[in-house]
Amino acid sequence: MIDGVELARVRLTGRTIFPNVVNSKIIESEFSTVTTDGHFWGGGNTWLRSSISVSVLRAVISPQNLFVDCTFNDVVFDGYLACETLFQSCQFLNCKFKSLRTKPKRSNRWSISEMAGLGSSLQFVSCEFDRSEFHRCVFSDSAFQNSNLVGVTASECDFTNINSDRKWWSDAAQSDVFVAYLNEVLAEIALQLGPNSSAEKALSTYKVGYVQGDNKSKDYSACLYDGDVPDRELEVVEKIFDQLGPRHGL
Repeated sequence: MIDGVELARVRLTGRTIFPNVVNSKIIESEFSTVTTDGHFWGGGNTWLRSSISVSVLRAVISPQNLFVDCTFNDVVFDGYLACETLFQSCQFLNCKFKSLRTKPKRSNRWSISEMAGLGSSLQFVSCEFDRSEFHRCVFSDSAFQNSNLVGVTASECDFTNINSDRKWWSDAAQSDVFVAYLNEVLAEIALQLGPNSSAEKALSTYKVGYVQGDNKSKDYSACLYDGDVPDRELEVVEKIFDQLGPRHGL
């Protein structure tokens, strides 16, 4: 763990790294062709005038992180889970966001005072998005304010409760990400176990109830453990959950 330090003008390229940086400042640093996991951004950090390019950030988190005047060029954000994070005057060039999610802030007070006005746990303020993509993202508790989005596409995303000063997505991009996940799981179950398996029938019944509003619970796996689904099928389905869940942020 790297705690409470100031890292200035760091240059890192062509590495797979797994750091845990917290309560630190990263200033005028460059990261290129980097692959990393959740704790690269860590918690309580301030990033100033830094850049990340041609990199893959998997399952990254950023609780109480502030990014100011940073540039992200050709970066894949795969399964990004944001919490109380502010991007201010940042650029996103040819970036891909897959399964972006936002967690509500954890306390009554904002650790980053500038976030109090909008009140969203993830905020993009005065940012530039150019030729970037959002896929299967959930934008609840996210804000886009005074930002310019050019050549941006979105697909299979949930825009419920987004806080944006303008609509930058098409109606066709709106989707229930959870239902899309269930559909993909059901297709894989049918492929591996056949269309008439006990697991396929149980999960299909659950999906119908969820779509119709009869069942609002997202505990989709519970329907498989009532004794009607054989253990052999459960083993296959659990592997499918493990395979597909991270793609959808689940």
